[in-house]
Amino acid sequence: PHASPVFHAIQYLFGKQTLEQLQNFRGYRGAQSYPSRTKDIDDVDFSTGSVGLGVAQTLFSSLVQDYVRAKGWNADRPEGRMVALLGDAEMDEGNIFEAVLEGWKHGLRNTWWVVDYNRQSLDAVVREGLWQRFESLFRNFGWEVVILKHGT
Repeated sequence: PHASPVFHAIQYLFGKQTLEQLQNFRGYRGAQSYPSRTKDIDDVDFSTGSVGLGVAQTLFSSLVQDYVRAKGWNADRPEGRMVALLGDAEMDEGNIFEAVLEGWKHGLRNTWWVVDYNRQSLDAVVREGLWQRFESLFRNFGWEVVILKHGT
């Protein structure tokens, strides 16, 4: 739910979301807290949820895309980019670590994860300084890490 307000707002600016759905965000006939392929009218490749599955799907989709291209299938199609927006509390999910490990083992590329580090969770406040652990984790698995503080 961290990224869904901005995601839906951007979709509105692109003409892919209605004002009514934005005004009723997280309510009846409103845009969903977790973007959904079946409930939202804007583009989303994976329906997501609080357990980080949508985030992990972007990583594995990138690996599948590389496999398909290596086999010579769909060589005439443009290469897609895999982007996920996630909250810092979502990083607690075990499948996130497993996905990062699998990506490293298979030479992951073409995947971007944007982590909103606001220290908020549905059931707790995220420990201060945890972003340094996240940064270290990603760097140790070969990711390029860019930190933007306060939107700069």
